[in-house]
Amino acid sequence: MKFGLFSEFELGRGTYDQVTQLYDDYIRQACFAEEQGFESIWVLEHHFTDLYSYCSAPEIMLATLAARTSRVRLGCGVCLLPYHNPVTVAERYATLDHLCHGRLEFGIGRGVPTFEWNKFRSEPFEQGRDIMYEALEVVLKCWTGEDFVHNGRFFKIDQPINVIPKPMQKPHPRIHAAVTSPDSAAVYGARGWETMSIARVNPLSDVAQQAAGFRAARAKAGSRGEFSVLVDIHCAPTDREADERFSLYHKWFFTEMGRTYYPMPEAGAPAEMPSGNSIVRYLLGQVGFEEFKRAGMVISGSPQTCIRELRRFQAAGADRIMCQFKLGLMPHSETMASMELFAREVMPAFADRG
Repeated sequence: MKFGLFSEFELGRGTYDQVTQLYDDYIRQACFAEEQGFESIWVLEHHFTDLYSYCSAPEIMLATLAARTSRVRLGCGVCLLPYHNPVTVAERYATLDHLCHGRLEFGIGRGVPTFEWNKFRSEPFEQGRDIMYEALEVVLKCWTGEDFVHNGRFFKIDQPINVIPKPMQKPHPRIHAAVTSPDSAAVYGARGWETMSIARVNPLSDVAQQAAGFRAARAKAGSRGEFSVLVDIHCAPTDREADERFSLYHKWFFTEMGRTYYPMPEAGAPAEMPSGNSIVRYLLGQVGFEEFKRAGMVISGSPQTCIRELRRFQAAGADRIMCQFKLGLMPHSETMASMELFAREVMPAFADRG
């Protein structure tokens, strides 16, 4: 099983003077990850999320990491295609593939309903998958074709264009798609893409179903594919020490993310989200950190506990764990301590022994 490094780039509202330090810390974490044998580094894309997540230009962060690293794969997790001109996306990420000497992994997603979507698109979010499909079609034409036009439903290119540069990887970098609904893994797998699930919003039982659907779809196409899972992880000498620390950062993260994406109803009003939604139930005090742990939506504990829980993900079908060590306002020093212990005592248990 492979291990990648992921970050949400969290800060609180109005802390603009701390962004430089936030980015500097992540660059240090990413370089340390490469030194310790992590296989990949992933950078997300969010917009207007001033309550918790400060990374709106992943290709710029990845270009910086391309200059600071030499072996680790560099992934966007993910590029929100419907929000952008696909020709510009193709140009920037093809350039990035050259800057990192062919180490790019190209992750794509539809975007977030309502909060971000309505600020970029006038179409209903239900059309998001179709827009993403067509945007990617344009990107791939840019990467592999010359002097082409495109007359689509959402994007039109009337005059022939030849986008340069083409990516270093041929025919193009691998495509990874974020799994956000029960059917997404199979749908995307059938298209020949790799997939990325998110454990913090999907119990491990759901992740296993996604992996099974993905495998079945890829098998029909004659390939196995790669199924990744984003997991919030904290490794400490003991379970108690890990939980006491991580539960506080976990609650901060979900509170601030919840305020952004899942606004709580006023007293006496019905909840906007269904009661089965784990995030809303968490914010309403109906479930706690332990429930997230039991459901496999977070890993927190000693190295032995982390190994045991990661075995569950491996059995569920995960090929790569995209580890988010810094959660919420966790200081850089604590993040590094968790990463160091994880790399030293957990990762060797999953090393390929041939």
